[in-house]
Amino acid sequence: MFPTDYTQTSPKAFEVKVKMAFHKAPDFFIAGAMKCGTTTLHVFLSTHPQIFIPKGEVKYFAIDDPIQQPEITFNEPSGFGRYKYNSSELNSWYSQKFEAAEDGVLTGEDSPAYLASPQAAARIRDCRPDAKFIFCFRDPVKRLLSQYWHQMLRGRVLYSLADELRAHPNELLNRSYYRDQLQYYLDQFPPEQFFFILFEEFVDNPSRILHDLSHFLGVEVVDFPSLEIPKVNQTTYHRFPKLRRFHNWLNRNRTSNQDQRSLPGYAIHRQSFLTRLWRHLHYRINPTQPNCPESISEELVEFLAEHFRERNSGLEEMTGLNLKDHWLGW
Repeated sequence: MFPTDYTQTSPKAFEVKVKMAFHKAPDFFIAGAMKCGTTTLHVFLSTHPQIFIPKGEVKYFAIDDPIQQPEITFNEPSGFGRYKYNSSELNSWYSQKFEAAEDGVLTGEDSPAYLASPQAAARIRDCRPDAKFIFCFRDPVKRLLSQYWHQMLRGRVLYSLADELRAHPNELLNRSYYRDQLQYYLDQFPPEQFFFILFEEFVDNPSRILHDLSHFLGVEVVDFPSLEIPKVNQTTYHRFPKLRRFHNWLNRNRTSNQDQRSLPGYAIHRQSFLTRLWRHLHYRINPTQPNCPESISEELVEFLAEHFRERNSGLEEMTGLNLKDHWLGW
């Protein structure tokens, strides 16, 4: 787990070096789930005068997880598996994320990949056992649909929803298996270090959620600049989904994770002139819109609702959230 140059040091020196490497590890984590309002929560909390959160999703504690970070792990120009957790290169990069934080403020990180990563849970425990966690949950069917369209815009979806589930079921289903993933953290941390948010309640009453969350984090309750839910990372849809999927197929070898531009030496796939021209024309012909133009069969929705209800059985008892009044089929 640790860099090889630590292995020859004494236990005491080893402990000092590890603490130095993580002296900027945050006080709390907005740790998931994906497409459950974590970016919006990030925007709210980052306006608090006693809180500092670096921009974007850092994902450091799951940086080398090939399931959660395939664009990073299998990025050929950068080198397959180049980025190693707790390497000197990544430790320096991670610490720099928090250099702008003023003394005495609470520091946080927004990385939805953490909930689905057992590696992240164990690693955070090892370096920050007193960390607090914010977990957001959403109707698992609606979360899956939001992820599907989000991934389509990122160029990673080539098929209709049903065909995508047949070809890559884990890609979409896994992030809605809240119960099993939450158990990773319950096995590592005491329950008083968790704050659970129901996405549907957050949308309806952000003021109450932020008030309770401020008490949980131990910061002053303030009037946030706006308690209207900002349109951050909102799902949008292309007018012609089939054309978008064809566009993704043409560019299937050029997809890359644009969110990771800040990684040291990370290589973004360079697009040719013809590729850029086609992309421009595609967006002119096939613009995005706020409403979904493609219907999903009721039979598939009902199957997914039943499947997720079984896989997440017991989540209400684990979190204390009222799921029956908000989630399909509960």
